[in-house]
Amino acid sequence: MSLLEKINQLEEQKQKLEAQKRELIEKRKIQIGDLAIRLQLLDADDDLLLGAFAWLKQKLKTQDQTQIKEVKALAAPFRPKTKPSA
Repeated sequence: MSLLEKINQLEEQKQKLEAQKRELIEKRKIQIGDLAIRLQLLDADDDLLLGAFAWLKQKLKTQDQTQIKEVKALAAPFRPKTKPSA
């Protein structure tokens, strides 16, 4: 395989990965939207939602484990119930 062929092959792989990335981002946006629907937050003020996301981003960045655990505990009642393993 020539160098030019290898470059073309790598460019194709890059394009496929970029397409997969875009697809995963779109799926995640839908998942986040579904969470907003489940929590009845579609009518919430944008500044309130932005503040909540900014607060969460800050806690994740600083790795404030105490508050992260508290937030995850608040989420527990909203998680889908899974069947116990047999």
